[in-house]
Amino acid sequence: MRGETSGSVPAVGLPRLEPLRSMKTRWLNIVDYETGDSEGGVTIVLHGFPRRPLLDRRHTHLTAAGHRVIVPYLRGHGPTRYRNEAAPRSGHQAAIGTDVVELIEALSIPQANVAGVTGEGGPPVWRPPSGPNGAQVW
Repeated sequence: MRGETSGSVPAVGLPRLEPLRSMKTRWLNIVDYETGDSEGGVTIVLHGFPRRPLLDRRHTHLTAAGHRVIVPYLRGHGPTRYRNEAAPRSGHQAAIGTDVVELIEALSIPQANVAGVTGEGGPPVWRPPSGPNGAQVW
């Protein structure tokens, strides 16, 4: 795929991320995809830079295990947009972490695991719940 790193998984035969939904946070309209058991434990899967979110073999085992999986487009990617032209622009991990916490709050999720996929197409980076609302922000 163009724009993907050599270690990435091709999107051929993988499910499209549809339907998408939009959630308003303080600074963004975050667009995400949700799959899995709506009553299961929540895992938010973040994509790496410059990748786009994909639901692929690195994530599908979560839905098979009964998880509710939320895959957001991070700030600056895909259809996620800033709500205000004066909003601060940053791709720093702290800004993305704040976006994730605000998404968790907008969805009224009491506790969530957060997983990030490396930009090199490697295995997900797992963080146990431990912060506000159970979200690990790093």
